[in-house]
Amino acid sequence: MHDDLDDPRPLYVRVADSLRAAIDRGEFPVGAKLPSYSEIGSQFQVSHMTVKQAIATLKNEGTVVARQGMGVYVRSTTTAEGHAPDLAGINSRLDQLEARIHAIENRVDLLGDR
Repeated sequence: MHDDLDDPRPLYVRVADSLRAAIDRGEFPVGAKLPSYSEIGSQFQVSHMTVKQAIATLKNEGTVVARQGMGVYVRSTTTAEGHAPDLAGINSRLDQLEARIHAIENRVDLLGDR
């Protein structure tokens, strides 16, 4: 990040913009892990709190997702059709599939008992 003293935006916004631009350029493709907060802080010469705010901005807009104890990863925000995925619908379908698999496993177990 260039140290532009004329840029009135808060540092965390500038860091978030730089990270978003790197993601858009493909430096961090979907599924890629971002550098640690310490590494980002060193790269941009900002505090841990500034990095935390920048990452929170990216999380709130859906650009990245944090996995507890694992890091921050770039996430896909659109499907192949260019629409945000319907997570409730996906979870519902997964629940249905799980129930069907469970029913099949029960039938296989019953057949094995004969």
